[in-house]
Amino acid sequence: LYDSGASRHMSPYRYRFLNFVSIQPKHVTAADNGKSSALGRRDMKIATPGKEKVETTILLKDVLYGPTLGGTLVSVSNIAALGHAVLL
Repeated sequence: LYDSGASRHMSPYRYRFLNFVSIQPKHVTAADNGKSSALGRRDMKIATPGKEKVETTILLKDVLYGPTLGGTLVSVSNIAALGHAVLL
Protein backbone atom coordinates (compact mmCIF):
# COMPACT_ATOMS: atom_id res chain seq x y z
CA LEU A 1 0.00 0.00 0.00
CA TYR A 2 1.41 3.38 -1.01
CA ASP A 3 0.78 5.71 1.92
CA SER A 4 1.23 9.47 1.62
CA GLY A 5 0.91 9.84 5.40
CA ALA A 6 3.45 7.18 6.41
CA SER A 7 6.73 8.53 7.75
CA ARG A 8 8.51 5.17 7.29
CA HIS A 9 8.30 2.09 5.09
CA MET A 10 6.94 -0.82 7.16
CA SER A 11 6.13 -4.48 6.53
CA PRO A 12 4.96 -7.61 8.39
CA TYR A 13 6.76 -9.93 5.94
CA ARG A 14 10.08 -10.76 7.59
CA TYR A 15 11.00 -13.31 4.90
CA ARG A 16 11.13 -10.49 2.33
CA PHE A 17 13.78 -8.49 4.21
CA LEU A 18 17.35 -8.46 2.99
CA ASN A 19 20.05 -8.47 5.69
CA PHE A 20 17.44 -8.35 8.51
CA VAL A 21 18.52 -6.94 11.88
CA SER A 22 16.51 -7.18 15.11
CA ILE A 23 16.01 -3.93 17.03
CA GLN A 24 14.72 -2.97 20.46
CA PRO A 25 10.92 -2.80 20.13
CA LYS A 26 9.88 0.58 18.73
CA HIS A 27 6.27 1.71 19.17
CA VAL A 28 4.51 2.74 15.96
CA THR A 29 1.18 4.57 15.71
CA ALA A 30 -0.90 4.27 12.53
CA ALA A 31 -3.10 6.98 11.01
CA ASP A 32 -6.15 5.37 12.64
CA ASN A 33 -4.33 5.54 16.02
CA GLY A 34 -3.77 1.77 15.98
CA LYS A 35 -0.65 0.76 17.90
CA SER A 36 2.01 -1.71 16.79
CA SER A 37 5.65 -2.51 17.53
CA ALA A 38 8.56 -2.61 15.11
CA LEU A 39 10.94 -5.47 15.99
CA GLY A 40 13.49 -5.21 13.20
CA ARG A 41 14.55 -3.31 10.11
CA ARG A 42 16.52 -3.43 6.90
CA ASP A 43 16.05 -3.31 3.15
CA MET A 44 13.32 -4.89 1.04
CA LYS A 45 12.74 -5.27 -2.70
CA ILE A 46 9.26 -4.64 -4.06
CA ALA A 47 7.75 -4.78 -7.54
CA THR A 48 6.08 -1.59 -8.75
CA PRO A 49 4.17 -0.78 -11.93
CA GLY A 50 6.42 1.05 -14.36
CA LYS A 51 6.06 2.59 -17.79
CA GLU A 52 3.76 0.78 -20.18
CA LYS A 53 2.61 -1.54 -17.37
CA VAL A 54 6.02 -3.22 -17.08
CA GLU A 55 6.91 -4.09 -13.47
CA THR A 56 10.02 -2.51 -12.02
CA THR A 57 11.79 -3.76 -8.90
CA ILE A 58 12.90 -1.11 -6.43
CA LEU A 59 14.86 -1.37 -3.20
CA LEU A 60 13.29 0.22 -0.14
CA LYS A 61 15.89 1.17 2.47
CA ASP A 62 15.54 0.97 6.25
CA VAL A 63 12.10 -0.68 6.27
CA LEU A 64 10.66 -1.38 9.73
CA TYR A 65 9.44 -4.91 10.50
CA GLY A 66 6.09 -4.90 12.31
CA PRO A 67 4.68 -8.44 12.56
CA THR A 68 1.14 -7.29 13.40
CA LEU A 69 0.75 -4.90 10.46
CA GLY A 70 -1.90 -5.78 7.89
CA GLY A 71 0.45 -5.38 4.92
CA THR A 72 3.46 -3.50 3.57
CA LEU A 73 3.28 0.30 3.74
CA VAL A 74 5.40 2.25 1.28
CA SER A 75 6.07 5.82 2.41
CA VAL A 76 5.39 8.13 -0.55
CA SER A 77 7.19 11.00 1.21
CA ASN A 78 10.37 8.92 1.64
CA ILE A 79 10.38 7.97 -2.04
CA ALA A 80 9.74 11.58 -3.10
CA ALA A 81 12.54 12.81 -0.80
CA LEU A 82 14.97 10.70 -2.83
CA GLY A 83 13.89 12.53 -5.99
CA HIS A 84 11.61 9.83 -7.40
CA ALA A 85 8.15 10.55 -8.81
CA VAL A 86 5.13 8.73 -7.43
CA LEU A 87 2.00 8.78 -9.58
CA LEU A 88 -1.13 7.67 -7.74
